[in-house]
Amino acid sequence: MKLTMKKYLVTALLCGAVLLTSSCGKADSAYKSAVKSMDEGKYEESIESFKSAIKENPEKAEYYIGYGMVLNYEGKYEEAIKEFEKAVQDVENKISKENNKKLYYGEAIAYYGLNDYEKTISLCDDAVKIDHVKELNYDIKLLKAAALQISGDDKGAADLYTEIIKDDKKNTEAYLRRGDIYCKTGDYDAAYNDYNDAVKADKKCYDAYFGLYRAYKSQGDESSANKALENIISLDSDDGDVLMQQGKAYYYMSDYDNASSKLELAVKKGNQSAVYYQGMIKMGEKDYYGAVDLFKMYLRDNTSLDIPEVYNQIAGCYIETGDYKEAQNYINEGLSLGNTSAVQMLRKNQVILYEKSGSYKKAAKEAKEYIKSFPADKGMEKELNFIRTRITAKNNTKKGN
Repeated sequence: MKLTMKKYLVTALLCGAVLLTSSCGKADSAYKSAVKSMDEGKYEESIESFKSAIKENPEKAEYYIGYGMVLNYEGKYEEAIKEFEKAVQDVENKISKENNKKLYYGEAIAYYGLNDYEKTISLCDDAVKIDHVKELNYDIKLLKAAALQISGDDKGAADLYTEIIKDDKKNTEAYLRRGDIYCKTGDYDAAYNDYNDAVKADKKCYDAYFGLYRAYKSQGDESSANKALENIISLDSDDGDVLMQQGKAYYYMSDYDNASSKLELAVKKGNQSAVYYQGMIKMGEKDYYGAVDLFKMYLRDNTSLDIPEVYNQIAGCYIETGDYKEAQNYINEGLSLGNTSAVQMLRKNQVILYEKSGSYKKAAKEAKEYIKSFPADKGMEKELNFIRTRITAKNNTKKGN
């Protein structure tokens, strides 16, 4: 289950706090500088400014909220939790309750990043119970639903998405995620409805078209799948984001020539995400070294939280070329960044890496741990059974010798 810690999640928590800070001292100045740096993507600068603000005035909960959220954005989840915990107050006044709600939400994000979904769910419940800052409730519920979904509770997650949609008919994220659940469980009619409702809510919801593509593809309906992407391909625009989406659509359709053309134009327009899909095309063409070069270029020029997924792709390329040492290096690097969506893919690649290198006992151990963390992925059970046959075969060979 993918959950990207977008910048708006941080600014949603900070916008109210800025208004509450009325003094003109050093702490206030450092805090405003921290928020500005965060908004510009200068996260290390933001962290240092938050530290300065806290040093000048360690009593402001708002400073800890901002500091913790930027640490979350950087994937430094354990540090973030410590900062959030410092500021929670057992006081029955409006400002303290508002701050506590934001602190619980920040903690929930951190625990999600650490793959502790039970704690994530508990903190989300604590946050929603606080009857203040109600505009955060949708994001909090989305986070809880994501934790339920990745824990294997598809029904619980779908019910929560339904609750969100009931209150907000234009919540495209809820439509998309519930549609993914319906698609996964084979309820394709419901999935189509959700993806189409997402488009009705926002015609620029490109992920909905890709959702329709995957759903039709799962049923073997190639014609309808391609028609879904035609909605993107047919757009007449020279906007970098639209060109990137068109290149991505052509990539999904395995039309690498048109994909490359659109992505190249998108890059010229400054869309760095297009470089990622250029790398994916190289992977599709089995040009793994070319793919690695593009992925590394993406890493140099991009600071988004999707970066751990790029480490995963690089690791996959090195696995294919048999360079297991480099593959392990990139798996380790990706895991160290703590992005939840990438963690699942990276750990799956870790199982494959151990298996490819003949370390079957390590592969079996990692597969067991993976199943505990991601019980919804039933494919790993089959993989574990296969690994066990390799261990048995290896042991029999040794006995024969």
